[in-house]
Amino acid sequence: MRKTFKIECLLIAVILSVFCNAQNINPDFNDAFLQDEVAVIKIEINEGDLSFILDQENWGQSEVPARFIYETSFFTDTIENIGFRLRGNTSLQAAKKSFKVSFNSFSAGNRWKGLKKLNLNGEHNDVSLMRSKVCWDLLRDLNLPSSRSSYVRLYINDEFKGVYLNLEHIDDLFSEKRFSEGNGNLYKCTYPANLQYEGSSAENYQIPAYELKTNTWNTDTYGDLAKFITDINLQSENELECEIHQHFNIRDYIKSYAAEVLIGHWDGYAYNNNNFYLYSNLSEERIEWIHYDLDNTLGIDWFGTDWSQRNIYDWMNDWDERPLAELIMENEEWRNLFSNDIQSIINDYFNVSIIAEKTTYWKDLIEIYVQEDTYYSQDYGFEYSDFINSDDQDWGGHVTQGILEYVDSRATSALNQLESLQTERGLFELSDSSPLIDETSLIITALADQNIGTELTLYYQINGLDWLSEDMYLIDNGLYEYEIPIESTYELISYYVQYDGDGLSLSYPCEPITKSVIQAISGLVINELMADNQSNLADENGDYDDWAELYNTGGIAGLGQYYISDNPNYPNKWQLPDDLMTPESYLLLWCDDDPEEGSLHTNFKLDNNGDSLFLFTTAADGYSLVDYIMFEEQTDDLSFGRSSDGAENWQVFETPTPNSTNLIVSISESNSASQLNIYPNPTIDFLHLNQEASWVLRSLNGKRISSNLSRILDLTNISSGTYILEADNLMIRVVKL
Repeated sequence: MRKTFKIECLLIAVILSVFCNAQNINPDFNDAFLQDEVAVIKIEINEGDLSFILDQENWGQSEVPARFIYETSFFTDTIENIGFRLRGNTSLQAAKKSFKVSFNSFSAGNRWKGLKKLNLNGEHNDVSLMRSKVCWDLLRDLNLPSSRSSYVRLYINDEFKGVYLNLEHIDDLFSEKRFSEGNGNLYKCTYPANLQYEGSSAENYQIPAYELKTNTWNTDTYGDLAKFITDINLQSENELECEIHQHFNIRDYIKSYAAEVLIGHWDGYAYNNNNFYLYSNLSEERIEWIHYDLDNTLGIDWFGTDWSQRNIYDWMNDWDERPLAELIMENEEWRNLFSNDIQSIINDYFNVSIIAEKTTYWKDLIEIYVQEDTYYSQDYGFEYSDFINSDDQDWGGHVTQGILEYVDSRATSALNQLESLQTERGLFELSDSSPLIDETSLIITALADQNIGTELTLYYQINGLDWLSEDMYLIDNGLYEYEIPIESTYELISYYVQYDGDGLSLSYPCEPITKSVIQAISGLVINELMADNQSNLADENGDYDDWAELYNTGGIAGLGQYYISDNPNYPNKWQLPDDLMTPESYLLLWCDDDPEEGSLHTNFKLDNNGDSLFLFTTAADGYSLVDYIMFEEQTDDLSFGRSSDGAENWQVFETPTPNSTNLIVSISESNSASQLNIYPNPTIDFLHLNQEASWVLRSLNGKRISSNLSRILDLTNISSGTYILEADNLMIRVVKL
């Protein structure tokens, strides 16, 4: 196995990944989302373009170029050529409209503060302007996926448009910052996204209610969504209890549902089939739940329903099925988790004293700017005094309760409705330290609820032989571990965990996990890469992107049986095209995170500050590790590759050799280092040696063209170009004109 340095922290990373539930999965607020001041966003736009997007015929559909200026007390940023358009649904009719800023619409790959887009929400129907902000922050406190938000003052062509909520857009970058990877399938689910079974085929769900927002280039999508919906509708309760943890983050969904009920989010999934995202986390092969659009909450009502009193166990509407929410209520264990979550959320986060601190802070921060916001009153006649009283008084109409009125009423009624609580029990995470690189043991970790009150037993099987069992070691609250030493004869290890206690007996997962602990035997290797391509080689679109070269050392390789990844814990990140690769041939892959550009463009980039590449086989072989390289910081336009094709040693190439032999890196440009001289070079016909020598003439990709023992090379029948002459232990570059 070739390597430049070891992954010293690989095992630690695996263990820490299990702790992710104990830490907030959401990233910190950065300069794009200031929490202690109200930044200014200025949009400078052609008046004709502004009139165009405000025209009702173009609402929300068309994007025009503009300049984006972001001003704070300590810095100012100006971004040219951003995309600007209206956003929203019912808010399109509002006088105080909402807008979307896209940094990459007219400048491909452009980012600002790690963002592709921003949502500027007018919050036109909320007299407090705080309901969305309070709810997003609550989800963050609960360690659930939450958009970052902040308040800004919006100006368009120097006209003050009012106080806006600056909200993080949910896209692949959002997912990347919160889950193990951001390259999964992200589905935006809007009315009528009820998750009802429409058939097992992926095509049945390719409808506007389940809009795929990422990987739209891939025709082989929606299968994960179809399986998820099929399972929750058709599997028996026993099958679901056994398998759902593997394929859906049900623990976090139960908490999400409890939050949805408490904040009165009637425009979400459980009541209105609307406003949520499903993220298919491909590295973990599991669906994640993400809330969306939280303005109709905390006492806003359009139906004549008192959401603060509605029964928490019968919160869904009664005219349509909600398979997922109904499952939670019908399963004794999950219903108990829901009840526990309701109580803990109220005790720790959702009560008047805590919410009052938040509303007071935000009201004090924005009130002077609300007073200047002439658009604030234009939709419902809100007045500044209404804003001042909005946290603890109702406004009337659709604002049936002040925020604190609602919170107090909802918390009180929910606690009164609570069923008797039982101890929480469950096993929610299982992971291991594969692929093994320098390690001589496989470490298996399990995260269980702290309250299970018993030891976990690991059952494992080596190479399909007898099952063995060992007690796992408790190393922290709820975190268990066991280390299996690996011997040279081991190829595959299968395992599962069993625990018994408190009247509960459970094996997890239902089907054992099988992992490869050997390197696969293959002639396919990673041969060369460039992680900082500034001007070396452009792809078919003229882009100078990162690239990696594969080389087949021998035997015909069917590439479709291999994956390449920059993450050892995500072996199936990008599957190689289903082509054949002949012996001693090369394949150049563009590592540009633009798979829609073609079959040789991967869904990840290389990090020039240091990164890694891995080749794996398919799931049928346990994702066996085929080859890998880990590299440190790279220099622009220099490549890093094997000293010769397939060789053990790696080195930096000042003359990169994409899609050709690495032998070229040691070619002499002159004859000064040897008694052997060749002339003329370049030549139009014959090449002369000053002494007889055994030589081989090769093309730049290493193919042998001719060889002999002589002093003259006849190049008259060879095409013009650059070649390599091997003679007298030298490799000399020669040019045929």
